[in-house]
Amino acid sequence: MSDVAEAANVSPSTVSLYLRRPKAVSKKAGAAIANAIETLGYVPNLMAGGLAAARSRVVGVIVPSMSNAFFAQTASALQAILSARGFQIMFGNTDYDEEAEFDLVRAYLSWSPSALVLTGLYHSPLTQSSRLCGSAPDGTT
Repeated sequence: MSDVAEAANVSPSTVSLYLRRPKAVSKKAGAAIANAIETLGYVPNLMAGGLAAARSRVVGVIVPSMSNAFFAQTASALQAILSARGFQIMFGNTDYDEEAEFDLVRAYLSWSPSALVLTGLYHSPLTQSSRLCGSAPDGTT
């Protein structure tokens, strides 16, 4: 990020702000930063940004079967919508295995995702437990 800042003649904090909220910096600085990013081939460290924000731009999507056309279409639609909004998708396939689903949910939650999408009708009691998922303000899980 410091190389980008130097190439764009701005501070590293301006580059950081641009990466999080591009419209928060001036058009001139934004154009210079965008040009420096392109020229240098800079790839932002999303984990570093996620640590600073205590959450990531990752959305976990867990489906029971990628070979089922319904779930494949759902996954494709989620990918299109969420990526257009700057989110990265982590896909998981459980093959209708409740233990695999539970393991995927735990693994995805360890990344502090912005959201977790769990598709399908049936989920194990462990996956549904408030101990794992947390409770919503209304007490539901």
